[in-house]
Amino acid sequence: MTTKEHRSKHHRKIAAIRKLIVTGMRMMGRNREQIRENQKQMKELVAAQKLTAAALRTLIETRTN
Repeated sequence: MTTKEHRSKHHRKIAAIRKLIVTGMRMMGRNREQIRENQKQMKELVAAQKLTAAALRTLIETRTN
């Protein structure tokens, strides 16, 4: 293999590695966005569950009195 061929092969490998790194970074960014959205939805569910529990307690108390 000539020096030129060796350099060309090396440059292709470096380019492939860069592409993998960029793709991985994009995936991490999307994952962070999804985690934030999931956390927001979880907070909304917790708030709704608290309201439901309070309403259920009130209903039980009115039925037992």
